[in-house]
Amino acid sequence: MTALCTPAAKGITGQLLGVRGREVFLFGQPRPVGKLDVEKPETLAQDLTAKLGQKFTDMTTDLEAFNTEPLV
Repeated sequence: MTALCTPAAKGITGQLLGVRGREVFLFGQPRPVGKLDVEKPETLAQDLTAKLGQKFTDMTTDLEAFNTEPLV
């Protein structure tokens, strides 16, 4: 990844990258996508699902996401 140390890569900063063989993956950055004001802690799980559930991150495992042979 020495290419990332060249002037051409000056705009690639703070990015989360993964490498597998000749494949480079760009991962999303953690950023707030929703907010919930907690009124009753005992209903937190239900409130989270009801009010923010559509924004939950897909929990595909790395074995499922990378289920192909790497490019080598």
